[in-house]
Amino acid sequence: MILYLKIISFVLAVVIFFHPLAFKISQQLNIGRLPFMAKNVIIMIGDGMGWEMARTAAIYKQIQDGKTGATLNDFYTKGEGTGLNFQTLTGYGLVTTYGTTIADSNGVFSTGNSALDGTDPDTGESPVRAGFQFNPAFNPGTTASGGAKVSDGAVGNLVGYDPIKGGINPWTPGTDREYIKNSYPDSANTATTLYTGVKSYNNAIGVDIFEDPLESILATATGIGKSTGLVSSVPIDHATPGAAAANVNRRNKYDADFPSLDNILQQELRVYQPTVILGGGHPLSTPGDPLPVGVEPNTSNEFIGKDTYKELSTKPTTNRYDYTFLERGQDAAQKLADTAATLDPEKGDRLLGLYGARGQNGNLPVSSANGDYSTTGLDMFSVFANQGDNAKVDTKRPLKPGETDAQFIATERNQNPTLNDLTKAALNVLGKDPDGFWLMIEGGDIDWSAHDDNIDNLIGTTLDFDKSVGSVIDWINKNGGWEENLLIVTADHDHYLTLNPEFPTLLQTKGAQALTDLDKSSEVGHYWGSDPNVKYGWGSHSNRPVPVYYQGAGSEVLDSLVGKGYEAYGYQIPGIQGLNDQTHIYQTMLASITEADQGKLVSGTVAGETLIAGVDLGGVHDTVFTGAGNDEVDLSFYNNARQNRINTGSGDDIIYVSRKDRAFGGSGDDIFDATDAQGGNRLSGGDGDDIFYLGKDDRASGGNGNDKFYVQSGGGNLIVGDAGADQFWIVSTELPATANTIVDFQIGIDVIGFLGSKSLGISASTLKLNQVGDNTDIAFNGKTLAVLNDIQASSLNLNSSSQFVFA
Repeated sequence: MILYLKIISFVLAVVIFFHPLAFKISQQLNIGRLPFMAKNVIIMIGDGMGWEMARTAAIYKQIQDGKTGATLNDFYTKGEGTGLNFQTLTGYGLVTTYGTTIADSNGVFSTGNSALDGTDPDTGESPVRAGFQFNPAFNPGTTASGGAKVSDGAVGNLVGYDPIKGGINPWTPGTDREYIKNSYPDSANTATTLYTGVKSYNNAIGVDIFEDPLESILATATGIGKSTGLVSSVPIDHATPGAAAANVNRRNKYDADFPSLDNILQQELRVYQPTVILGGGHPLSTPGDPLPVGVEPNTSNEFIGKDTYKELSTKPTTNRYDYTFLERGQDAAQKLADTAATLDPEKGDRLLGLYGARGQNGNLPVSSANGDYSTTGLDMFSVFANQGDNAKVDTKRPLKPGETDAQFIATERNQNPTLNDLTKAALNVLGKDPDGFWLMIEGGDIDWSAHDDNIDNLIGTTLDFDKSVGSVIDWINKNGGWEENLLIVTADHDHYLTLNPEFPTLLQTKGAQALTDLDKSSEVGHYWGSDPNVKYGWGSHSNRPVPVYYQGAGSEVLDSLVGKGYEAYGYQIPGIQGLNDQTHIYQTMLASITEADQGKLVSGTVAGETLIAGVDLGGVHDTVFTGAGNDEVDLSFYNNARQNRINTGSGDDIIYVSRKDRAFGGSGDDIFDATDAQGGNRLSGGDGDDIFYLGKDDRASGGNGNDKFYVQSGGGNLIVGDAGADQFWIVSTELPATANTIVDFQIGIDVIGFLGSKSLGISASTLKLNQVGDNTDIAFNGKTLAVLNDIQASSLNLNSSSQFVFA
């Protein structure tokens, strides 16, 4: 229950938290305004698609397009390269990807440790490790997972990157070929940084090192009225999509039975609710079409639980998640396109598509380099793990009785869309939102191919990803151009691949499949790891910087941040000359998506101040940091005030909101007043005992402390008390026009109150408690006054003064 309260209160009320990093961007640019607003922001992540991986596919594509050449020099040996769609974008750079490293109770540092001691598996519930204090020093470690020891004098909680040892760029080897193997990041860690601007640990899904939830750029986009989407060629609750729409401490928390929330899929579907979710993870062996015993191992519903899948598959348009649900089946791509054409995010429509090929680890069918899908249905972890003389590479598909390989491939292609099909469908739906959208598209199986040291699949999956890039570029050119759109294409992390000079010749003479099957590096023109004589010397990530390709509105921000640092847990971390960091990609998206060009920044002082919209500030798209002191910010004075962001300081502040404002309390006892507001506000109390006067259609979260919520006549508010003993006054002398929803009422701790109850005739005897699904409605004279989420009516007592107060 505690985790549920944390997540709901964070997402619903702090979903549009204006991150101080946006202010730092303006400081670094030495300007007061940022003219970089994009209507649509699209980030495309080739998972594991480091510089050498991209070059491998680019060389293959150039050869297919007719280019001749025998060595790498005949193609390219540095820079962004040519041959692929994303290499045509005007912006190019390299970004560092490292995360954090924290010592365990034995004094051994690990990139997989959070700052909590792990005694409680639930996210954020363990105590902080004894004596832990964040140290910003770089600590590169000695092994893949960290390995440095306190007993040996190791200190520091950031892995960092040394361009001398690791190389200033991927085509310039560093002085230590083993260096980039140490303390490498994973996809959860890097995705979290890309979406939130915060460095965290391997396994972290949208949480910081203290396992506290972070606001993702998806949540920010949602909060300002944009549609959002997640698209992937791998399971929809894998790390890269998951970190944008979930907050859990371990990436393998894929799904759990309703109503659990400490998992990725349930948060995606019930909390963050992106407009579009399309990808893999289908259970494949479903009750309606079971595979014969022994044909395929029991999937155990790893990526989607049986309860979740049953709810969606049996109620494709009426499920509790409020998604239109599609899944693998006959003519899947056409059905997806047809469905996408009918949906409209302006009407509240949402689309969830769940796909995946048999035997493919939950992923979409893999096309291989030549596009013949000859590797579809084969285990994607079978080459590197089984190399050498005793190799048992997977060559058998999970065929049904009587099914041939050709029939299998044809079936899987027909019953699953491609990543490009998913991309086009997402753009079709999201493009209908006049307010714009944020979209993430992942080529996740690039990473799986690289883990397997499989050059054939690596080229094929990268080319599939690049086809999607091409479709996005085409869409942008037809929908506002680069003036209204920002496209960023990057990798989350690198893999340790090196091409030898003769690689192009061997690729042309032997083909990509042979270069995968042969075991000697001298025969294949490439090797994985640090030893040029060992083809299979490494099967995982590296800490080497990765490329970023970009173009469009707001891309100037990324240019401006080259060589600059970032903030980590209260410390300024220096940048590296010539390089960006993944935090900068987040900052670029944030600046581009939040209309940072409009309005101005107002910073308070230590003294108490009064700021009135229309007098002391414009009141439209302004950002206010009140500072210390007891301040008053009045946005309701100006009738046209709207979409401001107010961050209070340590004093006891009063904030009068207007329309679609975002106000966030500090450590004091603050008052948030929406009585005269026009709705759509998001209010978060922070610490302290706060008071909220709610108008209509607002969202409020109390934060820590004993808070009071007074509902006015408008109604339609969404209220989260969060921690503390809170009071929810659902009637304040007038009946609300529409019912208010209380997300986290705690029986025996919180109370429901009625002001003016005597004059209105409200009492324990005139109220009714109605069970509606999992919720309880509080009704008076046939009118619902409030809805208590996840509360059983039988557990409430209208005559109990510890639950209900009449005044």
